[in-house]
Amino acid sequence: MLKKILKFLRIINKKTFDIQLFLIPTHIRAKIQILLLCFFPNFINLLSIKGAKLPTKDEKFNLNSKNSKKLNECIILNKRNFKEKKINLFIRFKEKKYLNFKNQKIFLLNPLIVENEIKSRLTNIDSMKLEQPKNKNVIYVTAEHTLLKKFFKANVNILYIQTWKNSGTNFYLEKYEKSDYKKALNYCKNKKHSFVVDIAYNTTCATIYTSSAVAAAAFFAKSCEQVKIYDWNFYLKKNPKNLSFLKRINLLYPTNFRLKNNVFLETSLWHWYFIYRLTNLKNVSITGNLKYIINDKKIIKILKKLFCK
Repeated sequence: MLKKILKFLRIINKKTFDIQLFLIPTHIRAKIQILLLCFFPNFINLLSIKGAKLPTKDEKFNLNSKNSKKLNECIILNKRNFKEKKINLFIRFKEKKYLNFKNQKIFLLNPLIVENEIKSRLTNIDSMKLEQPKNKNVIYVTAEHTLLKKFFKANVNILYIQTWKNSGTNFYLEKYEKSDYKKALNYCKNKKHSFVVDIAYNTTCATIYTSSAVAAAAFFAKSCEQVKIYDWNFYLKKNPKNLSFLKRINLLYPTNFRLKNNVFLETSLWHWYFIYRLTNLKNVSITGNLKYIINDKKIIKILKKLFCK
């Protein structure tokens, strides 16, 4: 009976005020974190949840003049039979955008369609639709093991990027990932255009909250001669290049965002840092709103302080 009442109240709330009371403390915490970033960046971890803390002093990346032109933040553990040299990576591109690439191989990242994703309450993978462009030379890319089942069922070509944890002495997988990893290896075994590759980040930080986009961009940047990434927006609907520093920094946590909202700020920071690093590489070009975030020198200074020794 209680479940029915709660369900009814949720429906009424969604149709009227659309308020999630339990998100209010999260919103307040995120906005305080943004203030800390502006004045005391090193204290942001005090308010981060345990599973999404940014690197500590000893876990930060070594970034100096010798390796600044190389993406040493990413380690390729195994490429297996992946030998592509030139990559076109599309991040949730719409069908009409593929028209210029009909005769080319394209890599499509997490092509799952979610209605009104930013304001959705839950990410229900079963309810997502798989985007299937007419271009037959498509390889579906993901670093998210929970999406593999969807790709297996559609019998499409995949590139699965398995991210290993780095203890400082060895690399390891979380137990909950091992089964899907084995399934991916078995699925790709007899598929000429399907691959499983292994990467790790060059830090012992165990609470890295990146995404498939960061993992794919990092892997391609390290292993390919030319990488073109299209439409990397990370939920930014407008180009932020003309925004002030304060308006830009507030994009770390939009208050209308409902998916993974308790770690969204940290996830954004990981994205911003890797965008900053990738845009400095000669073999990588990026289109999309996200790259304009790091036009502000103040933001670059903050990112370096958070992620680099």
